[in-house]
Amino acid sequence: MTRRFPAGRIIIFLFVIIAAVCYPIITNRFPSPQSPAPAAAAEKEDSLLRVLLLPLDSRPPCSDYVVRDSRLAGIGVILPPKELMDYYTQPGQYMEMRKALLTIAAEKKPDAIIISADQLMAGGLLASRDKLITTEERQSAMDFLRRLHRDNPTIPIHVFSILPRLLPPPEITLYEERLAITKYARLEEKAELGEATTDEIAQLRKLQDFTDPDNYIKPQNLKRYQAIHPTHEKTAKALADLTREGTIAELFIGQDDGEKYGPGNRERRHLMENFGDSDRLHLVRGADELALSIITRLAVRHTGISPSVEVTYSVYRDGSEFFPYMAASLADTSAEEISLLGLTKHHNAASDEKAADITLFIHAGDKTPEAMSARRKAVPLLFGLISEADTNVALVDLSRSFTTEETLLPLLSRKGFPLHRLTSYSGWNTASNSIGTALCEAVLTHIGQQRCHQQSQRQQLAGLAKEILNAHFAEDSIYLKDSIDRINGEFYRRGFFNTGDLDLDRDYRWLTILNDYALKERSRRLMETAAWRKPYFIDGDAISPQRKKIQQYFPWPRTFEVNTKVN
Repeated sequence: MTRRFPAGRIIIFLFVIIAAVCYPIITNRFPSPQSPAPAAAAEKEDSLLRVLLLPLDSRPPCSDYVVRDSRLAGIGVILPPKELMDYYTQPGQYMEMRKALLTIAAEKKPDAIIISADQLMAGGLLASRDKLITTEERQSAMDFLRRLHRDNPTIPIHVFSILPRLLPPPEITLYEERLAITKYARLEEKAELGEATTDEIAQLRKLQDFTDPDNYIKPQNLKRYQAIHPTHEKTAKALADLTREGTIAELFIGQDDGEKYGPGNRERRHLMENFGDSDRLHLVRGADELALSIITRLAVRHTGISPSVEVTYSVYRDGSEFFPYMAASLADTSAEEISLLGLTKHHNAASDEKAADITLFIHAGDKTPEAMSARRKAVPLLFGLISEADTNVALVDLSRSFTTEETLLPLLSRKGFPLHRLTSYSGWNTASNSIGTALCEAVLTHIGQQRCHQQSQRQQLAGLAKEILNAHFAEDSIYLKDSIDRINGEFYRRGFFNTGDLDLDRDYRWLTILNDYALKERSRRLMETAAWRKPYFIDGDAISPQRKKIQQYFPWPRTFEVNTKVN
């Protein structure tokens, strides 16, 4: 006897298949790498400043989010053509980009130009990590910058460049070899500084023995890895020379993901000696947030509005802790950002002293008993801070393990903390990314508040600030601390282990549907809490938050980041 499938089951099966295929098409959720969407160009005639930005790469934090955040202070940001930018492992068309920049500068006449040297010379951050710039290529880029300045002598050019991260470039694919080279790099600098133990020196010598069958390092790969950092150092020194001659107004060198020991620290020391005490040459930790930091610096300088900042920690009260992928402590990282933006560090020595304009509250979450206890104690501290009418609170919500259990936001939600009373919130990646982003958004909001003379303007500013705040809740907490692990786990269970290189045709539709479900459910829970629904105030009037529609898109074929939109 043949078993028959009920017609209802067949209909349901067909419906699911059709939905999976049609859903992304209907909602326009997946991009095509061959035809990137047009760039958003934000420029208004009444802008405080109009800035032409060549981003570090095409990811939202380096491009679209910079446009969005700059609007807090009334700054219009002009982006170059999207089709010339990079797309993940596909480098940008940097030679064509140079022609486009000359044309845009001539037509738009911006007040300032900000250029990523990595995009200008290699086609983006990822491409720059593996490209050994030749002397001729470097000279070509310097000649272009001289021409850009010659054609626009009254427009200051600000350039930033990123020292490569500690990890080997992706072309070295063997996992064991990548670990061995990273260990080699740590030990090499530690020994160079005279801080290596006898055992560590023995480990370094073992890694230098390429005849050892247990040594996974291939000499040619190590040689290429060791050549990358000096190449970037030469570029930084060439850009410094252009700054001294007046072609570049200011130069900013950022240090990408690193540790306490590694080659990037060596290059930084060399550059510190080369730069001297020039006030136009800057060395900072960080990468993705650097363009926003430069724009914020320009806003502070242009308006003369320099808010005071007080730094408070939930744990490790001296800020001496090093967090993952950081070559500097929390205290040094925050001090660098405050100095870079041209702000005043506030020291609350007396109880009757005026509160700081901005309180930068850094939560350094991990699973130690001390940190978990500090997490609970941070809640009343934050309640006390928002009760001070004269301070804006920028909350940096870090997690050593990049998990939601170590962060503050879930606890604040449960305790009824008025989330919309925060000025800014960030916890999306490394300490430098989050500290820089949260502080910049708070400073830009403060400048916007000082410049808004009508209530309608202040309401519009507050609306944008809360939109950005909710975008960070959805991206930094809901996605990056929770959903991403669940999504990656689902891929692993289905036999797809490389979530950093997805097949758009095979995986992207399913990935988007999976994330949409998680985002909808978790954002709904957040917006139903008393913490999210509590009002914020404008000119003494209570404003009740309205439910938001939050959408997320994957800008690159990997799960590492999303593009978050709030409506």
